[in-house]
Amino acid sequence: MAAEPKPKAAKKKKRRRAPREEFVNYVAAIEDWEWSYSLLLHTDKHPADPYHEFRHLVITARLLRPAGLKTDRLEMSLLPTVGMNPGQRQDREPLAVGSLEAYDDRIVGLIQIPIDVLPAILQMLIAECFKFIVMGGDRLRHRRAPLHRFRLEMKLTDDDMPAEDAET
Repeated sequence: MAAEPKPKAAKKKKRRRAPREEFVNYVAAIEDWEWSYSLLLHTDKHPADPYHEFRHLVITARLLRPAGLKTDRLEMSLLPTVGMNPGQRQDREPLAVGSLEAYDDRIVGLIQIPIDVLPAILQMLIAECFKFIVMGGDRLRHRRAPLHRFRLEMKLTDDDMPAEDAET
């Protein structure tokens, strides 16, 4: 008796990837800012530098766009980083310039900036010239969103304005 051939298993359907999340413009009006600085001794056994500096700029703002989120409070942290300077970032392959993370009472953003732009940003904030934060990235998903662009602006363009504000 010959063995009967095994029936072929039905092909599994390939799972399709979900379509890429749509691109969203995040626009916020700057309300306040805070800058802190600390200098510490490195406690590592063989540090590359005996000191550790930490500079931290936090800008608080009110989200104008997109509408309909649980909160309109934004805390954007700008972290000056030596690794972002032009000579040291050539080998990087970044996926985003920063990120947003949503909590019940606020949205927290984190952006690394080149260390040499911090003095100019601080001067503009002290003079109250910067009025808006404009960011572009993916829609918040699971309370997180990568950012693909970030700007500090003195005024908004028509493209930046929320649709309901552009008509007035």
